Amino acid sequence: MFLRSALVVALAASANAAAPMRLRGGAPATYAKLTEGANALTDGYSTQSKISVSHGSDLNGVSFVSGPRPAHFCTPWPAPPCLQPPTAPQRVRALRGRVRGGAANWAGAPTVPHEDGGKIRCTCLQHHCNNDEHYANNRQDSTLKSTFTRDSASKISALFDAKSSYQGVNLDAKLDGSGTISGEASYDEIIPGAKLTVSGKLEGGKAVKDMAAPKISTEYRKDNMVACASVEGSNLVASGVVEAGDFQVGASTTYDANDGTMGDPSFAARYKGGNFAVTAVANGLKGDDVSATYTQTVSDDLDVAGSFSSDGNKFSVGANYKLDGDAAVKGKINSDGILNVGYQRQLTKGATLNAGLEVDTNNLDNRKVGVSLAVK
Repeated sequence: MFLRSALVVALAASANAAAPMRLRGGAPATYAKLTEGANALTDGYSTQSKISVSHGSDLNGVSFVSGPRPAHFCTPWPAPPCLQPPTAPQRVRALRGRVRGGAANWAGAPTVPHEDGGKIRCTCLQHHCNNDEHYANNRQDSTLKSTFTRDSASKISALFDAKSSYQGVNLDAKLDGSGTISGEASYDEIIPGAKLTVSGKLEGGKAVKDMAAPKISTEYRKDNMVACASVEGSNLVASGVVEAGDFQVGASTTYDANDGTMGDPSFAARYKGGNFAVTAVANGLKGDDVSATYTQTVSDDLDVAGSFSSDGNKFSVGANYKLDGDAAVKGKINSDGILNVGYQRQLTKGATLNAGLEVDTNNLDNRKVGVSLAVK
Protein backbone atom coordinates (compact mmCIF):
# COMPACT_ATOMS: atom_id res chain seq x y z
CA MET A 1 0.00 0.00 0.00
CA PHE A 2 2.83 2.39 0.81
CA LEU A 3 4.48 1.85 -2.57
CA ARG A 4 1.20 2.39 -4.40
CA SER A 5 0.60 5.63 -2.49
CA ALA A 6 4.14 6.82 -3.19
CA LEU A 7 3.67 6.17 -6.89
CA VAL A 8 0.36 8.09 -6.97
CA VAL A 9 1.91 11.03 -5.11
CA ALA A 10 4.88 11.10 -7.53
CA LEU A 11 2.58 11.06 -10.56
CA ALA A 12 0.38 13.82 -9.17
CA ALA A 13 3.32 16.02 -8.19
CA SER A 14 4.86 15.68 -11.64
CA ALA A 15 1.61 16.43 -13.44
CA ASN A 16 1.07 19.59 -11.38
CA ALA A 17 4.60 20.96 -11.62
CA ALA A 18 4.33 24.67 -12.37
CA ALA A 19 6.89 24.95 -15.17
CA PRO A 20 9.08 22.47 -17.06
CA MET A 21 12.61 22.56 -15.70
CA ARG A 22 15.62 20.53 -16.67
CA LEU A 23 16.07 17.43 -14.58
CA ARG A 24 19.15 17.45 -12.38
CA GLY A 25 20.25 14.24 -14.04
CA GLY A 26 19.96 15.66 -17.60
CA ALA A 27 17.51 15.00 -20.42
CA PRO A 28 14.69 12.49 -19.81
CA ALA A 29 15.61 8.82 -20.07
CA THR A 30 13.72 6.36 -22.24
CA TYR A 31 11.19 4.16 -20.44
CA ALA A 32 13.58 1.21 -20.65
CA LYS A 33 16.32 3.26 -18.96
CA LEU A 34 13.89 4.69 -16.43
CA THR A 35 12.84 1.24 -15.24
CA GLU A 36 16.16 -0.60 -15.34
CA GLY A 37 17.74 -1.66 -12.08
CA ALA A 38 20.38 0.23 -10.16
CA ASN A 39 23.96 -0.32 -11.31
CA ALA A 40 25.00 -1.51 -7.86
CA LEU A 41 22.41 -4.32 -8.14
CA THR A 42 22.77 -5.38 -11.77
CA ASP A 43 26.12 -4.90 -13.52
CA GLY A 44 29.49 -6.40 -12.73
CA TYR A 45 28.40 -9.70 -11.15
CA SER A 46 28.79 -12.07 -14.09
CA THR A 47 30.19 -15.50 -13.23
CA GLN A 48 30.91 -16.38 -16.86
CA SER A 49 34.54 -17.03 -17.73
CA LYS A 50 35.33 -15.31 -21.00
CA ILE A 51 37.86 -13.26 -22.91
CA SER A 52 37.04 -10.53 -25.38
CA VAL A 53 39.39 -8.75 -27.76
CA SER A 54 38.43 -5.53 -29.54
CA HIS A 55 40.31 -3.87 -32.35
CA GLY A 56 39.50 -0.45 -33.78
CA SER A 57 40.42 0.67 -37.27
CA ASP A 58 39.52 3.28 -39.86
CA LEU A 59 38.25 0.84 -42.51
CA ASN A 60 35.88 3.48 -43.85
CA GLY A 61 38.75 5.70 -44.92
CA VAL A 62 37.13 8.71 -43.32
CA SER A 63 38.97 11.80 -42.24
CA PHE A 64 38.50 11.19 -38.52
CA VAL A 65 41.47 9.24 -37.20
CA SER A 66 42.11 7.15 -34.11
CA GLY A 67 43.80 8.72 -31.16
CA PRO A 68 43.71 12.29 -29.82
CA ARG A 69 41.92 15.01 -31.77
CA PRO A 70 44.20 16.65 -34.36
CA ALA A 71 44.96 20.31 -33.76
CA HIS A 72 42.59 22.74 -35.54
CA PHE A 73 40.56 19.87 -36.98
CA CYS A 74 36.96 20.72 -37.75
CA THR A 75 34.18 20.45 -40.28
CA PRO A 76 33.15 23.12 -42.76
CA TRP A 77 30.77 25.97 -42.14
CA PRO A 78 27.75 26.12 -41.78
CA ALA A 79 27.79 22.75 -39.99
CA PRO A 80 28.78 23.19 -36.32
CA PRO A 81 32.43 22.24 -35.68
CA CYS A 82 33.09 18.57 -34.98
CA LEU A 83 29.53 17.42 -35.57
CA GLN A 84 29.92 15.86 -39.01
CA PRO A 85 32.72 14.44 -41.13
CA PRO A 86 33.18 15.95 -44.61
CA THR A 87 31.25 14.21 -47.38
CA ALA A 88 32.88 12.52 -50.35
CA PRO A 89 32.24 15.50 -52.71
CA GLN A 90 33.80 17.83 -50.15
CA ARG A 91 36.92 15.66 -50.00
CA VAL A 92 37.12 15.75 -53.81
CA ARG A 93 36.90 19.53 -53.81
CA ALA A 94 39.62 19.63 -51.17
CA LEU A 95 41.95 17.58 -53.36
CA ARG A 96 41.18 19.78 -56.36
CA GLY A 97 42.02 22.84 -54.30
CA ARG A 98 45.32 21.25 -53.31
CA VAL A 99 46.19 20.45 -56.90
CA ARG A 100 45.41 23.99 -58.01
CA GLY A 101 47.56 25.34 -55.22
CA GLY A 102 44.76 27.38 -53.72
CA ALA A 103 42.34 27.11 -50.83
CA ALA A 104 39.40 24.76 -51.32
CA ASN A 105 35.91 26.06 -50.64
CA TRP A 106 34.05 23.55 -48.45
CA ALA A 107 30.43 24.67 -48.24
CA GLY A 108 31.48 28.30 -48.26
CA ALA A 109 34.20 28.16 -45.62
CA PRO A 110 37.79 29.06 -46.63
CA THR A 111 40.04 26.11 -45.84
CA VAL A 112 43.60 25.00 -46.40
CA PRO A 113 43.59 21.24 -47.11
CA HIS A 114 46.63 19.15 -46.51
CA GLU A 115 47.54 15.53 -45.96
CA ASP A 116 48.91 13.91 -42.85
CA GLY A 117 49.69 10.20 -42.81
CA GLY A 118 47.57 9.59 -45.88
CA LYS A 119 44.43 11.13 -44.35
CA ILE A 120 42.88 14.37 -45.50
CA ARG A 121 42.54 17.05 -42.88
CA CYS A 122 41.32 20.61 -43.04
CA THR A 123 42.47 23.67 -41.15
CA CYS A 124 39.42 25.93 -40.94
CA LEU A 125 40.22 29.60 -41.00
CA GLN A 126 36.89 30.48 -39.40
CA HIS A 127 36.59 27.83 -36.69
CA HIS A 128 38.83 25.75 -34.50
CA CYS A 129 37.68 22.40 -33.23
CA ASN A 130 38.47 22.37 -29.53
CA ASN A 131 35.74 19.98 -28.37
CA ASP A 132 37.39 16.63 -27.64
CA GLU A 133 34.06 15.08 -26.62
CA HIS A 134 32.40 15.86 -29.96
CA TYR A 135 35.49 14.64 -31.77
CA ALA A 136 35.53 11.36 -29.84
CA ASN A 137 31.80 10.77 -30.22
CA ASN A 138 31.70 11.45 -33.95
CA ARG A 139 34.78 9.60 -35.17
CA GLN A 140 33.75 6.93 -37.64
CA ASP A 141 36.09 4.19 -36.53
CA SER A 142 35.19 0.55 -37.16
CA THR A 143 35.45 -1.92 -34.30
CA LEU A 144 35.90 -5.69 -34.47
CA LYS A 145 35.26 -7.62 -31.25
CA SER A 146 35.75 -11.33 -30.62
CA THR A 147 34.39 -12.94 -27.45
CA PHE A 148 35.05 -16.50 -26.29
CA THR A 149 32.95 -17.80 -23.39
CA ARG A 150 33.44 -20.99 -21.38
CA ASP A 151 29.90 -22.40 -21.14
CA SER A 152 30.91 -25.68 -19.51
CA ALA A 153 33.96 -27.81 -18.86
CA SER A 154 33.94 -29.07 -22.45
CA LYS A 155 32.25 -26.25 -24.36
CA ILE A 156 33.45 -22.83 -25.47
CA SER A 157 31.19 -20.54 -27.47
CA ALA A 158 32.31 -17.69 -29.73
CA LEU A 159 30.73 -14.40 -30.71
CA PHE A 160 32.07 -12.00 -33.33
CA ASP A 161 30.79 -8.42 -33.36
CA ALA A 162 31.59 -5.81 -36.01
CA LYS A 163 30.55 -2.17 -35.65
CA SER A 164 31.00 0.64 -38.10
CA SER A 165 29.26 3.70 -39.51
CA TYR A 166 28.74 5.14 -42.96
CA GLN A 167 27.17 8.45 -43.95
CA GLY A 168 25.62 8.85 -40.51
CA VAL A 169 24.27 5.28 -40.32
CA ASN A 170 25.57 3.14 -37.44
CA LEU A 171 25.98 -0.52 -38.34
CA ASP A 172 26.31 -3.51 -36.01
CA ALA A 173 26.62 -7.15 -37.15
CA LYS A 174 27.06 -10.24 -34.95
CA LEU A 175 27.87 -13.87 -35.72
CA ASP A 176 27.91 -16.60 -33.08
CA GLY A 177 29.24 -20.14 -33.10
CA SER A 178 25.88 -21.63 -34.08
CA GLY A 179 25.85 -19.64 -37.30
CA THR A 180 23.19 -17.17 -36.14
CA ILE A 181 23.59 -13.77 -37.76
CA SER A 182 22.05 -10.64 -36.29
CA GLY A 183 22.33 -7.12 -37.60
CA GLU A 184 21.26 -3.62 -36.66
CA ALA A 185 21.32 -0.29 -38.50
CA SER A 186 20.45 3.01 -36.85
CA TYR A 187 20.26 6.61 -37.99
CA ASP A 188 20.47 9.15 -35.16
CA GLU A 189 18.99 12.19 -36.91
CA ILE A 190 16.64 10.98 -39.63
CA ILE A 191 14.71 14.14 -38.72
CA PRO A 192 15.68 16.57 -35.96
CA GLY A 193 15.33 14.76 -32.64
CA ALA A 194 14.38 11.39 -34.14
CA LYS A 195 16.33 8.13 -34.27
CA LEU A 196 15.39 5.15 -36.45
CA THR A 197 16.68 1.61 -35.83
CA VAL A 198 16.12 -1.53 -37.91
CA SER A 199 17.30 -4.91 -36.61
CA GLY A 200 16.91 -8.52 -37.66
CA LYS A 201 18.18 -12.03 -36.99
CA LEU A 202 18.77 -15.12 -39.11
CA GLU A 203 19.01 -18.31 -37.07
CA GLY A 204 21.86 -20.66 -37.90
CA GLY A 205 20.95 -23.37 -40.40
CA LYS A 206 17.84 -21.55 -41.67
CA ALA A 207 17.24 -20.10 -45.14
CA VAL A 208 16.86 -16.38 -45.70
CA LYS A 209 13.19 -16.89 -46.60
CA ASP A 210 12.61 -18.26 -43.10
CA MET A 211 13.97 -15.12 -41.47
CA ALA A 212 11.56 -13.46 -39.05
CA ALA A 213 10.23 -9.98 -39.74
CA PRO A 214 12.72 -7.27 -38.78
CA LYS A 215 12.18 -5.08 -35.77
CA ILE A 216 11.73 -1.37 -36.50
CA SER A 217 12.20 1.06 -33.62
CA THR A 218 11.94 4.83 -33.36
CA GLU A 219 12.90 7.28 -30.66
CA TYR A 220 11.92 10.93 -30.66
CA ARG A 221 13.18 13.59 -28.25
CA LYS A 222 11.99 17.15 -27.86
CA ASP A 223 12.61 19.48 -24.92
CA ASN A 224 11.42 17.64 -21.79
CA MET A 225 9.93 14.51 -23.37
CA VAL A 226 10.97 11.34 -25.17
CA ALA A 227 8.70 8.90 -27.01
CA CYS A 228 9.61 5.42 -28.28
CA ALA A 229 7.81 2.89 -30.46
CA SER A 230 8.81 -0.45 -31.95
CA VAL A 231 7.11 -2.85 -34.34
CA GLU A 232 8.07 -6.52 -34.67
CA GLY A 233 5.69 -8.63 -36.70
CA SER A 234 2.20 -7.90 -35.38
CA ASN A 235 3.39 -6.60 -32.01
CA LEU A 236 3.64 -2.89 -31.24
CA VAL A 237 5.32 -1.48 -28.13
CA ALA A 238 4.96 2.21 -27.31
CA SER A 239 6.28 4.25 -24.39
CA GLY A 240 6.85 7.83 -23.36
CA VAL A 241 8.60 9.76 -20.60
CA VAL A 242 8.06 13.38 -19.52
CA GLU A 243 10.14 15.34 -17.04
CA ALA A 244 9.02 18.18 -14.81
CA GLY A 245 11.50 19.59 -12.36
CA ASP A 246 13.14 16.76 -10.45
CA PHE A 247 10.50 14.24 -11.54
CA GLN A 248 10.34 11.91 -14.52
CA VAL A 249 7.07 10.14 -15.29
CA GLY A 250 6.59 7.47 -17.95
CA ALA A 251 4.15 4.90 -19.29
CA SER A 252 4.40 1.92 -21.62
CA THR A 253 1.94 -0.41 -23.32
CA THR A 254 1.71 -3.07 -26.06
CA TYR A 255 -0.71 -3.81 -28.88
CA ASP A 256 -1.21 -7.05 -30.86
CA ALA A 257 -2.53 -6.33 -34.35
CA ASN A 258 -3.51 -9.97 -34.95
CA ASP A 259 -6.26 -10.07 -32.34
CA GLY A 260 -6.60 -6.33 -31.77
CA THR A 261 -5.84 -6.49 -28.05
CA MET A 262 -3.87 -4.06 -25.92
CA GLY A 263 -1.67 -5.27 -23.11
CA ASP A 264 -1.75 -4.01 -19.54
CA PRO A 265 0.03 -0.65 -19.34
CA SER A 266 2.86 -0.03 -16.92
CA PHE A 267 3.74 3.24 -15.22
CA ALA A 268 6.94 4.57 -13.69
CA ALA A 269 8.02 7.67 -11.80
CA ARG A 270 11.42 8.82 -10.59
CA TYR A 271 12.47 11.59 -8.24
CA LYS A 272 16.12 12.62 -8.28
CA GLY A 273 17.52 14.68 -5.44
CA GLY A 274 21.02 16.01 -5.01
CA ASN A 275 22.74 12.69 -4.37
CA PHE A 276 19.89 10.17 -4.39
CA ALA A 277 17.08 8.90 -6.61
CA VAL A 278 13.84 7.01 -5.95
CA THR A 279 12.07 5.07 -8.70
CA ALA A 280 8.66 3.37 -8.51
CA VAL A 281 7.18 1.10 -11.20
CA ALA A 282 3.64 -0.33 -11.41
CA ASN A 283 3.08 -3.17 -13.86
CA GLY A 284 -0.58 -3.41 -14.84
CA LEU A 285 -3.63 -1.58 -13.53
CA LYS A 286 -4.38 -3.97 -10.67
CA GLY A 287 -1.55 -2.60 -8.54
CA ASP A 288 -0.44 -6.03 -7.34
CA ASP A 289 2.98 -5.78 -9.02
CA VAL A 290 4.75 -2.67 -7.78
CA SER A 291 8.49 -2.24 -7.33
CA ALA A 292 10.64 0.53 -5.91
CA THR A 293 14.36 1.26 -6.14
CA TYR A 294 16.47 3.64 -4.06
CA THR A 295 20.01 4.70 -4.97
CA GLN A 296 22.35 7.09 -3.18
CA THR A 297 25.87 8.36 -3.72
CA VAL A 298 27.33 8.40 -0.23
CA SER A 299 30.72 9.69 -1.36
CA ASP A 300 32.91 9.83 -4.44
CA ASP A 301 33.92 6.24 -3.71
CA LEU A 302 30.72 4.66 -2.38
CA ASP A 303 27.28 4.08 -3.92
CA VAL A 304 24.48 2.14 -2.23
CA ALA A 305 21.17 0.83 -3.57
CA GLY A 306 18.13 -1.16 -2.51
CA SER A 307 15.07 -2.52 -4.29
CA PHE A 308 11.73 -4.06 -3.29
CA SER A 309 9.02 -5.81 -5.30
CA SER A 310 5.51 -6.57 -4.06
CA ASP A 311 5.38 -9.56 -6.40
CA GLY A 312 6.55 -12.21 -3.94
CA ASN A 313 7.81 -9.58 -1.47
CA LYS A 314 11.34 -9.76 -2.91
CA PHE A 315 14.11 -7.34 -1.96
CA SER A 316 17.83 -6.84 -2.51
CA VAL A 317 20.48 -4.46 -1.22
CA GLY A 318 23.92 -3.72 -2.62
CA ALA A 319 26.87 -1.34 -2.73
CA ASN A 320 29.66 -0.35 -5.08
CA TYR A 321 33.01 0.85 -3.65
CA LYS A 322 36.02 2.22 -5.52
CA LEU A 323 39.21 0.86 -4.01
CA ASP A 324 41.42 3.20 -6.03
CA GLY A 325 41.56 4.78 -9.46
CA ASP A 326 41.89 1.41 -11.19
CA ALA A 327 39.86 -1.01 -9.06
CA ALA A 328 36.36 -1.36 -7.63
CA VAL A 329 34.46 -3.98 -5.66
CA LYS A 330 30.71 -4.43 -5.32
CA GLY A 331 28.38 -6.74 -3.49
CA LYS A 332 24.68 -7.51 -3.11
CA ILE A 333 22.38 -9.95 -1.37
CA ASN A 334 18.70 -10.66 -1.99
CA SER A 335 15.78 -12.07 -0.03
CA ASP A 336 16.43 -15.57 -1.43
CA GLY A 337 19.83 -15.62 0.28
CA ILE A 338 21.87 -15.30 -2.93
CA LEU A 339 25.10 -13.38 -2.29
CA ASN A 340 27.01 -11.85 -5.21
CA VAL A 341 30.43 -10.21 -5.19
CA GLY A 342 32.06 -8.50 -8.16
CA TYR A 343 35.57 -7.17 -8.66
CA GLN A 344 36.98 -5.07 -11.48
CA ARG A 345 40.50 -3.85 -12.12
CA GLN A 346 42.01 -1.99 -15.03
CA LEU A 347 45.30 -3.78 -15.63
CA THR A 348 46.54 -1.49 -18.38
CA LYS A 349 45.04 1.29 -20.46
CA GLY A 350 43.39 -1.24 -22.77
CA ALA A 351 42.92 -4.29 -20.53
CA THR A 352 40.27 -4.81 -17.83
CA LEU A 353 39.91 -7.80 -15.51
CA ASN A 354 36.51 -8.76 -14.03
CA ALA A 355 35.74 -11.46 -11.47
CA GLY A 356 32.38 -12.59 -10.13
CA LEU A 357 31.32 -14.84 -7.25
CA GLU A 358 27.81 -16.14 -6.49
CA VAL A 359 27.02 -18.07 -3.32
CA ASP A 360 23.74 -19.50 -2.08
CA THR A 361 23.90 -18.79 1.65
CA ASN A 362 21.29 -21.51 2.21
CA ASN A 363 23.63 -24.07 0.63
CA LEU A 364 27.28 -23.01 0.64
CA ASP A 365 28.17 -25.87 -1.72
CA ASN A 366 26.12 -24.13 -4.41
CA ARG A 367 28.46 -21.46 -5.75
CA LYS A 368 29.74 -20.09 -9.02
CA VAL A 369 32.98 -18.29 -9.89
CA GLY A 370 33.96 -16.61 -13.13
CA VAL A 371 36.83 -14.50 -14.46
CA SER A 372 36.79 -12.45 -17.64
CA LEU A 373 39.35 -10.33 -19.47
CA ALA A 374 38.57 -7.55 -21.93
CA VAL A 375 41.37 -6.27 -24.18
CA LYS A 376 41.11 -3.31 -26.51
